[in-house]
Amino acid sequence: MVTTTGKIANYDKTTGSGFILPEAGGTRLPFNRADLPQGGQPPQEQDRYEYETTGEGDNCCAVKMRKV
Repeated sequence: MVTTTGKIANYDKTTGSGFILPEAGGTRLPFNRADLPQGGQPPQEQDRYEYETTGEGDNCCAVKMRKV
């Protein structure tokens, strides 16, 4: 897996899901609360995170996220 950097596009605290937009361009990727660091603050729009991707095409999502 390749580590990529992106910015949070949006995050819904109620559902625990959101989207991150890769800084290198491309389609925004979904992520879930479980992919965020434990015990941290909920992500805010424009926060930068490193992440890995899993899946392909429309099933691709961000995982193992770490705030930078």
